[in-house]
Amino acid sequence: MEFDGHNKRGRAQWTTRCTVTAAEAGKLFEFRVHKIGLGTPRIPASIATWQYRFSPVPDGTRVTETWTDDRRGWPDFAADMFDKIATGGKTFADFQRGNIRKTLLNLKNAVEQEVSGIEGNVG
Repeated sequence: MEFDGHNKRGRAQWTTRCTVTAAEAGKLFEFRVHKIGLGTPRIPASIATWQYRFSPVPDGTRVTETWTDDRRGWPDFAADMFDKIATGGKTFADFQRGNIRKTLLNLKNAVEQEVSGIEGNVG
């Protein structure tokens, strides 16, 4: 299964093509970002793999997000230029550390809203 991700950092915007590489309900979701472009992802490029693991804990679910930089084959100058555009000057790894926190908080909020909606419709 493929999907497009729409990205925005300041004034820079781009679209990525992603392929789901693993999915197990309630346990795992993983996708690989492998194409990029301004409006339509046209340029094939290994970019990153994202993985979300879900495990039960006493008060809910623990979500572990992992980001793997798949740009090992990129020339250094290309990776550096992309990092500066996409991150406002940070390294991509440092930038992603902050995004992981944001993503997990957004996921938590979305799940809590969904649960509230379900609870509001019961009875």
